[in-house]
Amino acid sequence: MTMPPYPVPIALSDEARRTFVSAFFALQLGLLHGKLRDPAALPAAAPGDSSALRRTDLLTRHWTMLSMVFQNAVHTPPALDNPAWAARIGVLEALFARYPGPADGDAFESRALDALVELLDAGWKAYAHSDAERRWFGCFRGDMDPATRCLSLHVRNAVRPQSPFEDLAERRTELRAICLEAERSGEPPGDVRCASWLNALPAFQSLFPQAYVASLKPEGPFPTGLGWWGQMIGRDGAISRRRAEALRQTGQFEYPRLAGQCPFGTFKACLDFDQR
Repeated sequence: MTMPPYPVPIALSDEARRTFVSAFFALQLGLLHGKLRDPAALPAAAPGDSSALRRTDLLTRHWTMLSMVFQNAVHTPPALDNPAWAARIGVLEALFARYPGPADGDAFESRALDALVELLDAGWKAYAHSDAERRWFGCFRGDMDPATRCLSLHVRNAVRPQSPFEDLAERRTELRAICLEAERSGEPPGDVRCASWLNALPAFQSLFPQAYVASLKPEGPFPTGLGWWGQMIGRDGAISRRRAEALRQTGQFEYPRLAGQCPFGTFKACLDFDQR
């Protein structure tokens, strides 16, 4: 069967990508500075660890996406026993020691970005390339877990600078295609799951059955991935100035990352397959 021509995102130029990476990670480094100043921000998973380097490592992992882009850039685990990662954490720890005060956030952010921007750009470029190689159906991708038979949905804006919610009928077409491919791959999924800030939006919820919406609950307090940080990216692919400014002012995200799950059959039934 011939697949319909699903939309794909317009590729960014190298200059546009670097501009985005600088703005995106400057925002994360600014948040990290605030968390380094907050004793309560240390993850509970590491009680009693008073090492400044270890604390910086933990906060970097739990409040930014730096560990992800490091992994994509150098293909080695982001761990303190990895000299390459330890060196980057050492840079951040030293910069915080130099710029620890509430008025030092801009200086910390600027100098940390200068020190890390080449790594961040390389890691984001590798991530974008890898993501583009995956099997997308327009704005959606489905990953099946063979062990649990759970189909996890991932989302991107393949129609920028438009909003993906301007054409909900097309989004349903994409979700129907994911269901059909999942069924063709063998035993159908047992459940469908998605974890994203988008779950807080009524337009996104309208793509799912009531059982899914009723299941929504916050997942994970730490913004380590695009399930949190994606809300900082506007429909045009640039940083959302309003949300970025709000994050800088409050240290809080407008939307939490919510996780929802429902039976595959229930999800499929809500997609109006007879309307194809």
